[in-house]
Amino acid sequence: GFMKMNQRLKLVSSFWEVVILSLNDLADQYRLFYRMIAKDISKLLSFNFSEQSVQKIKEDLIESICLWEGLLPVKNCTFQLHELIDLVDFIPLFGPPMGVSEFPGERALGRVIKDKLKNNTGGVSFEKSMMQNHINFELQNLQTFYKEAISKTKSQGKKQPPNNPLNCKLDSRTGILSFNSIPFSLFKPELHDAKTKPYLKLSPYEIDHLIDTMILEVKKQYGSDEKMCENNSCIYRIESLRLEQYKDLTPFEWLNYNLNTNNRETCELTMEELDVCRAILQFEPKFFGAAHIYGMQFTSRGSWLRETQKPKLARYGVQSKEYEEHNIKGSLKRSWYVAASYGSWCRFEQEGKQHSYGQINTFFTIKIGDKSIDGLIVAAVTARKYSNIPKSSVDMISCKCSLDIKTIFVATTDIYPTRIATLPLSFNKVAISVKKKIKDSEFATSNLSEFVYLYMISLHPEKLVDSKKLIRRSYKVLQL
Repeated sequence: GFMKMNQRLKLVSSFWEVVILSLNDLADQYRLFYRMIAKDISKLLSFNFSEQSVQKIKEDLIESICLWEGLLPVKNCTFQLHELIDLVDFIPLFGPPMGVSEFPGERALGRVIKDKLKNNTGGVSFEKSMMQNHINFELQNLQTFYKEAISKTKSQGKKQPPNNPLNCKLDSRTGILSFNSIPFSLFKPELHDAKTKPYLKLSPYEIDHLIDTMILEVKKQYGSDEKMCENNSCIYRIESLRLEQYKDLTPFEWLNYNLNTNNRETCELTMEELDVCRAILQFEPKFFGAAHIYGMQFTSRGSWLRETQKPKLARYGVQSKEYEEHNIKGSLKRSWYVAASYGSWCRFEQEGKQHSYGQINTFFTIKIGDKSIDGLIVAAVTARKYSNIPKSSVDMISCKCSLDIKTIFVATTDIYPTRIATLPLSFNKVAISVKKKIKDSEFATSNLSEFVYLYMISLHPEKLVDSKKLIRRSYKVLQL
């Protein structure tokens, strides 16, 4: 069709599973085949490969091609799919295919075409002048790039120069310029007003969860070594003592107990640990609306939409209790169609837990006087339970009682480096159009009241290879 090559690749790697789900008359064996082909191509688009994974990809491709030749008639086998097998042998020699793509060459040819249209096409020196013009253009780019160690231009996104301040750091002492391809940073400070966007301090309920998140990060940093954690982290020692002797108290109540002057005689904490207790209770974070996580830009929907109190019990489910949001403004049913809301989804996985989805409410940096945790960038999230669609890798979230109360804070290093798109659907699996009014059909509707559940789509699956190894590393290794 009229799709560009990068759009076709995105269709296969991100949206293919959803397309297959919509083909109701397609036999199961063909569904499996098309899923296998899309999965293999997605793997080939990855940015990094292990030695073992290369061999596994080759075996998967051979299996997919054999299935293709068995399912389809010979006259329909017009594609040279066997070249994909040769492409796998290319990886150990030249690296990931995405690193040696034809896109830079195509852009260079586009520039040559523009030069050709501007030049006089007559004369024997035409080719020579074309070559000289392109060489001058490339030299000009090189001179502009190397004019300064770190670029001062304020362009954003794809227009940013390679030596931009986000990715590059210059050591003034040694003169060494270092490049970080997966940077972390905060930007767009939140603007608050008392009526619609109030500044909400951390509640006791939130402090309890924030301490849990900090403990997980300390464990990650020291490999769950109990002695190392206690020797290097004040908050870890404080929480360990609570779990050992005062389990009936919540973390928030435990901090106040230690700072109460009436309990000084029985208090077992040092002055440094008491300072940390005080710092947590007095902590007023500066909230930000956006962040770079592993070099990818994420946005939030607003700190005023956080769950500051324990959510209300909606009903008892078959296996567990089901809750609904205490903050009605941030409920999924009321905000799923708002741009700031559907643009804030992320996928994360904390140590020892299954991966989950959530809407990012805001970002902030921890500063409590604990050297093991200070500087950690945290995302306040409204987490959601999900289910997997049978015979598919698509995850689905219901609009009712999907709230996951176990997590409300996540270290940004635990967030997968992929943006998440959502596809709203009605009970009859009809897609719902949000921005554009359309005539209702068997495939789509504009009736927002028919919303029942969301399909969750990872937009950058090529960055998810070995991502579990990445998110298990300490923030001090990643937040350079």
